[in-house]
Amino acid sequence: MAFPELRCTFNGRSLVPDISVFAWQCIRRKPNGRIENKFEIAPD
Repeated sequence: MAFPELRCTFNGRSLVPDISVFAWQCIRRKPNGRIENKFEIAPD
């Protein structure tokens, strides 16, 4: 899945690339099934 301008945080530093791509199985979800707002892993 591709996300435009997704903030990615690593060791307290944030990057906001134009497009971030993640494998579907790597995307964390909330208990209600919606995608989490905070990503703390590097994009694929």
